[in-house]
Amino acid sequence: MNLRLFLPVCLALTLLAGCAGGGSSIGAPQQSGTPASGILTLVSVPAASSHARKPEYISSATAHAAFFIDSVTAAAGSSSSCSAGCTIPYSTTAGTHTLSAEIDNSLHVVLAEGTTGPQTLVSGSGNNFTITLNGAAAQLSWVANTGSSPAAPAQPTSVTANWAVSDSSGVLITNAPTGSATFDGGTITFAAVVVSGLSGAPPTFTPTTLAHPDAIGNDYSFTASCNGATGTGTFNVTATSGPGSGDVLPAQLAGLSPAVTYPSTALSVTPTHTYTCTNGVISDSSGNVTLQ
Repeated sequence: MNLRLFLPVCLALTLLAGCAGGGSSIGAPQQSGTPASGILTLVSVPAASSHARKPEYISSATAHAAFFIDSVTAAAGSSSSCSAGCTIPYSTTAGTHTLSAEIDNSLHVVLAEGTTGPQTLVSGSGNNFTITLNGAAAQLSWVANTGSSPAAPAQPTSVTANWAVSDSSGVLITNAPTGSATFDGGTITFAAVVVSGLSGAPPTFTPTTLAHPDAIGNDYSFTASCNGATGTGTFNVTATSGPGSGDVLPAQLAGLSPAVTYPSTALSVTPTHTYTCTNGVISDSSGNVTLQ
């Protein structure tokens, strides 16, 4: 019923050669314009260590990763073997540069993006950085009903259910620390859309927005309500996100071979989920669960 994967997989883009801390300057530039190089390492961190390690996000469906410097279209490095971690060496020149990365699946669709922002690279090797990747939301999935209001045996006017947010491969998006991580496309907006037969006050789906992914991949609780809708009819749930953070530019994605695309701003609802209102009483026809 649910296409998501139930074991969230987290990412730590770890530093090499004893480097500590991400997103900080390596040091004062030495002869700006001279050769500078480094290695970007992507490692899949076991879920059991997620809290201690403050993981970033990587999807278990990752099939490819690409690394970019500044706004140059050509990738500075890439790997086609990233499902269990990979290393990406790169070279450029000493000075201030912005480093960004994306991961995508076997269908060449973005799973996550991230950037360091401007960083100072020094001459020589050892310019190794941590990049936090934010998952690109692409799927909304119904999981289970968890309650109704009023409670049985009364006829319910609303139902609470757990829903999951996943990437384009159906892998749960996780991120940490909780409250500061975001989805790569920004805040997700939800709406109840009447399919047929209802009039009066429109049905609702709350909360209407979701800004932060859960740190360990828990589902999210939402409430669907007839909200005074009259007659007998149905409504569905829609979810939309932004077109992407722009950490990796569209031209950079298009320049990869094969070209990589970004998920649609309209999240797919998998499986399609329908609620029915009968004179204000709600039932869940998709889940074959009558809440009366």
